[in-house]
Amino acid sequence: MDKSQVILFICGLVIWNLPGSLLSNTKQCYDELGCFDNGYPWNWLLRPFPSPQSPEKINTTFYIINRELKEKLYFQTWPKIDTSHYHVHKPSYILVHGYYSNSDVDWMQNLTNAILNKKDANVLCVDWSKGSTTNYIQAAANIRIVGAEITRVVKHLINFQMANAEEFHLMGHSLGAHIMSYVGKNITGISRITALDPAQPGFQAKDPAVRIDKKDAKLVDIIHTDGKAFVPFLGLGMTVSVGHIDFFVNGGFAQPNCFLDDKPFIKSIADIPKITLDVLYNLASCSHTRAPRYMIAAINGPCKMWGYRYNAKYSHLEYSNFIINKTCTKESCSLMGLDTQNYSARGNFAMETSGSYPFCIEDKKSDIQMENIDNADAKN
Repeated sequence: MDKSQVILFICGLVIWNLPGSLLSNTKQCYDELGCFDNGYPWNWLLRPFPSPQSPEKINTTFYIINRELKEKLYFQTWPKIDTSHYHVHKPSYILVHGYYSNSDVDWMQNLTNAILNKKDANVLCVDWSKGSTTNYIQAAANIRIVGAEITRVVKHLINFQMANAEEFHLMGHSLGAHIMSYVGKNITGISRITALDPAQPGFQAKDPAVRIDKKDAKLVDIIHTDGKAFVPFLGLGMTVSVGHIDFFVNGGFAQPNCFLDDKPFIKSIADIPKITLDVLYNLASCSHTRAPRYMIAAINGPCKMWGYRYNAKYSHLEYSNFIINKTCTKESCSLMGLDTQNYSARGNFAMETSGSYPFCIEDKKSDIQMENIDNADAKN
């Protein structure tokens, strides 16, 4: 997000927190996407969200790329789904951006390249920029339509092209993480959802129907990078564990080189207009956008990014107490990246990084320990 986009985001949240929000329970129905009820849990006293805008307004668009295509092509989904460039027997990765963004954002392009360098796969990039470039609350409501659009496409690939649900890996950043949760809730057997710092405002501590949850796929892994309270710290990411695996990177709340020497303390929403634009931008963007960059680094290397189980009794703000030890076993370490599902450990994992790409801090001891475990398993 650039500076003007951050301001629009903040203004949307200010409006959302003003008293007198209008609550309405209406139902909107669209051919092939179904009906969208705007009652509880989508819209209620503690979550006064509007109805989503129409599919035509949001204009969800798909692009496909694979090793043969070299560059992404428009993937037709209306009125019919064109699968001429889709390889049904190859794994599929679907990527979606978050608030006030689009499918040309650097992380989506870099993540696509990283995936295709490692996997002979289909990559579908989803663009909902026309639905995301509005105030935050409306954009957060619009993600229901985007989730339904992706669900429709994936169901078609499974039901008519004989694709396997277990070959789909869904990845979304911020609001995009919750978009992918809606796909997983409506399609049984999705292999994996990777949630890249899922959006907090309007989702944390809310009904699992509206947010990412570990029941949404066979494996749900979360990368937390900006998990601090929105008030007073302007945190944009969820602070709590919601997946099978939750990576809390550098404590999960503030990333290296994203710190400010003079941090404002926000007592209420009313304090936000008093903060300078540069400070507001750095607070609201830097750590939140680090999550997809960590995923890219984990895939590309040059070293492995291990997560170490931490003691849940400590607050996530007490990062110095996070890591119990760095002795890796099957149950104490997990690996960030495309191969996370190959490791059986589940729970909360701490990870340290540097402040610049490629971020990873080499740990040869853990590499050797886990390699020995892998070799022992291969012999059995």
